[in-house]
Amino acid sequence: MTCRRPVSVLCLSIVLGAFALAPGAARAGDLAPPAGPVSPTMKTLDEVEPRVPIHQADIPLTITQSGSYYLAEALSNPAAQSFTFITIDADGVSLDLMGFAIDGEDMDAFQATIGVAVVSGRREVSIRNGTIRRVRGGVAATGATALDIRDLRIDSPLFGWGVRPGNSTVISNVHVTRSNWGFELGVCSDVLLEHCSVSGANVAGFYVDSGGSNVLIRHCRATACGTGFENSFNGVNVTVIGCEASACATGFRDVPLNSHWLKNVASNCTTGFVFIVGVSANPTTAGPWANLDV
Repeated sequence: MTCRRPVSVLCLSIVLGAFALAPGAARAGDLAPPAGPVSPTMKTLDEVEPRVPIHQADIPLTITQSGSYYLAEALSNPAAQSFTFITIDADGVSLDLMGFAIDGEDMDAFQATIGVAVVSGRREVSIRNGTIRRVRGGVAATGATALDIRDLRIDSPLFGWGVRPGNSTVISNVHVTRSNWGFELGVCSDVLLEHCSVSGANVAGFYVDSGGSNVLIRHCRATACGTGFENSFNGVNVTVIGCEASACATGFRDVPLNSHWLKNVASNCTTGFVFIVGVSANPTTAGPWANLDV
């Protein structure tokens, strides 16, 4: 018996063969490289975002030009001198610590070493991504505006403080240990603190002083502090929501009017909540916005 190829398969073979022989049929591209020297076709990182490195030899440094700056190595203060490592005296500056540490090596109560300072009146400054330790103050920005401070760890021994922000400031994921004040909000307004923590602050972890206004503190934690969260003297329109004070002498303390305390928890504190004059939105003990003392 004679076997025949199915007609459909035969027709397909004829069509494919004709296409392959036709003029201009599709072919693979030329694999030979173009004539002349090989050159890069992509932009370098400096062309995309010009960045200026900061080295130990540059310290103390004052930045006077807008731009993007980064630490190329860890910075130290072996002589334990009193100075500011980096002073920002320009608008539109981004400072990336690149995961490195600024180490003040300052264990003297009378020294005044500062990690990073932003000059009053400056605006649009970003400080992020590293550690500032053994300094009198971590980030000093009173009087500056439009700041973004995030992803920092600050260790301020003795009589120090972690962050003193300016106006229109966002502080996120900043953690302060061993200080008198973790976050000291004095002459500033329109400040947001979120996902931050303070441990071992002698006076207060989150402290709103006279001149502080329109402050929102949310999802933050204070541990083993004199007072975890305090609105003192003339702080106006301060809202603390979803925060926790643990093992503090006083968890939450409010002196003036115009404060809002919602869904906060004081755990294992000597005193959970202290309200001296009264608040515009008294802290509740029941319902979905209750503050809890456990």
